Amino acid sequence: MAWPGVLPGFAALPAWAATALDAVVVLAPLVAGALVAARAAGPAVARALGIRVTLIDLVLGVLVALVARAVVEIVTPTRGSLLSPFGDTDADQLAVSIVAVVLFAPIVEELFFRGAVQRALQALLTRPARPLLPSRAAAAVAIGVTTIAFVGLHAVPDGGAVPLGAVLAPLLVGVGAGVLTAATGRIAAGVVAHVLFNAAGIALLLV
Repeated sequence: MAWPGVLPGFAALPAWAATALDAVVVLAPLVAGALVAARAAGPAVARALGIRVTLIDLVLGVLVALVARAVVEIVTPTRGSLLSPFGDTDADQLAVSIVAVVLFAPIVEELFFRGAVQRALQALLTRPARPLLPSRAAAAVAIGVTTIAFVGLHAVPDGGAVPLGAVLAPLLVGVGAGVLTAATGRIAAGVVAHVLFNAAGIALLLV
């Protein structure tokens, strides 16, 4: 398969174009959801979604990515070649798939899950007028709910018996990015962690 599987309606297109359009179709609802949530929040989109980058975001993101990837490789080592998870693809289609997996998907998923859902849920649970939970408890609940949804998005497409790696990887990324977002108030560190985690997985398939 390609990224993550080309929709039948795109089969007549060149492989790389079908893969690119497939990624757009899969990720567009998450982008739309994040933008709608941001607009509903009132302030500018960037502020509502926690889009701002500092040096500490980069450092923390790298550390979390390294730890998460190390745990995954200890428990369920990455095996096979670069072509095996992407099936019979040409060079252009493979390149598009890799860019989608390493760059586009992490950014879009972090915008939606951590930028929109987690931040909105935490704000709802700690609203000044009538807080439902203390701030730390609210952060934990928001991280937990968001991570469960995030794992579900990645595990469900596998169908049937879900491999341990299909649960462990998004679980670690979800918790790691969620904690970084809660601690910094921004999604940048989580984006860095998610991008580098995926990139490391692809790089290991080249070894």
